[in-house]
This record gives sequence, C-alpha cells and structure tokens, in this order.
Amino acid sequence: MQVIVDQYNFMTLAKMELPHGFRKLKPAKWWGSVLEVAISKRELEDAVKKASIKENITYNGYLTHQKNDLLHYYFSQYPRRKFESISVASRLEKALVTLTRLSGGKSYIETRSKEPIFRVVLGLRQGYKKENSLHTVSEIANELDQVGSKVSISEAQILTIGPWGKYTEPAAVIEGNLQHLDNVYLLEEKFRQSRFVVNDLHREICYLVETKWCDNPDRE
Repeated sequence: MQVIVDQYNFMTLAKMELPHGFRKLKPAKWWGSVLEVAISKRELEDAVKKASIKENITYNGYLTHQKNDLLHYYFSQYPRRKFESISVASRLEKALVTLTRLSGGKSYIETRSKEPIFRVVLGLRQGYKKENSLHTVSEIANELDQVGSKVSISEAQILTIGPWGKYTEPAAVIEGNLQHLDNVYLLEEKFRQSRFVVNDLHREICYLVETKWCDNPDRE
C-alpha cells in the first residue's frame, strides 16, 4: 500500500512543539543502508546472525519484500544508549560490508534527502508480548488519512539480530514531510507503543522518542 507524499511545506523540528507526554532523547548522527538479496528470509537471518557475531554488533533494521522474490533489508543507526554505545559510521559501514559478503547480496548507503522528510518504523503489535493484539497497515493508513496526513506507508517486518539473539515484529514504515510528524507521535501512543525512532533524512539525525507507555526508559 502506498499513499503519495504531498507537496513539501518546510517546518524544522526546532519550530515544532513536542506533543504532551512524550520524551525525546538526544539525537545521533543518522546513518542508513539498504541490502538487496535473492535468498530466503531464513537464509538472510542466518547471514545477519553470522555477521553480528563476527562484527560483535547488533543489526537494527527492517525487511521488505520486493518483486522477483527479492528482499530488501534496511540496516540503520539505532540511537538507544541504555545497552550499548551509539555506533560510529565507520563501524556501521564495516558491518554492512560483512553482511553483504555473507549474504551474497548488493548494498548501498542511503544519502541525505533534499526535502524535510522523516521516516518512522511503527511496530504493529501493542507492547512486546507475542500474544498482544496486532494492528494492520490499513488501520494506520486510515488513522493518518482521517487527520489529513498524506504520507507513504509500506508493509515491513522489524528484524533486529545481535549476538544476544533476535527480535522480529510486523511493522509499517511511514515516510513523509515533517509537518505530519506530530500525528505519527499520537498514533504511536494510541497503539500503545513504548518507544520509536524518528529518522530525519534531511538534517541527517535520528533520535528515540518514548511514550507514556514506556516502562524501561533510555538513559541520556
């Protein structure tokens, strides 16, 4: 499902008032990449696991299905500081090279957007327990359409793998002009998400936002 992004009306985050009840953490330098592979999801997970052990790093990202049975894995910076330090670009680039080699795919590093665009990955499960209810991409599209947010919404699966193990969850990737970001905040809260990452593709920063449902806050 795709909803076309509307014409850009620039509004910097500095001019935007943070919705009540949210905690925005210190930003980190944004870094993102895309890996394209022609292997199964299981084979990709195995490659990510091997790469995480070799590089001693957690691969934070999400997976999308493309045409011709191709998979795209979006591996990016994760600005949470509680469990490990923020990775520098050179370390992430090295991890990408290793994963590309082990998976037999091809990859590239994303570049800065000329427009004020954000990207947020919204998990579809309320909380983290597998038995919790799941929302749908259609629900998200309807919610944002009702408040006039014309954004791009894509179906995805969170795929985070490290030496410690694996976390997966159905998700929606939301991209749009920064003027619509407040409505995404409110949607995250409505769907009882504990935290989410805002990727500002124009200013090249990313930061963690915690909602009122967060019971395991990050450190400054």
